[in-house]
Amino acid sequence: MAEIRLCERKSFRQSIEFGISVLGAGDYATFRGESLDISPDGLGLLSEYPLVQGMVVRLTLPVDGVGIPVPVFAEVSRVIPVGNRFRAGLRFFK
Repeated sequence: MAEIRLCERKSFRQSIEFGISVLGAGDYATFRGESLDISPDGLGLLSEYPLVQGMVVRLTLPVDGVGIPVPVFAEVSRVIPVGNRFRAGLRFFK
């Protein structure tokens, strides 16, 4: 079945920081990954950290003209293993 997208994705190759909360433990951990593409609805991310579908992550994204990274929250919508890394599809919260 073909995947249906409402918004066009654009290449967006950058090293970005993302964080997750460990439920019940109150801990927050940060990781780095490489963004692959972006659209108004979400972002493709390649990471060594094994994200899980349904997880909520906090991304820190660079924004042209702003000069500071902007925090954005997204839900992991899918994960595909790629060698020793993981390609995740993230859907932005609006």
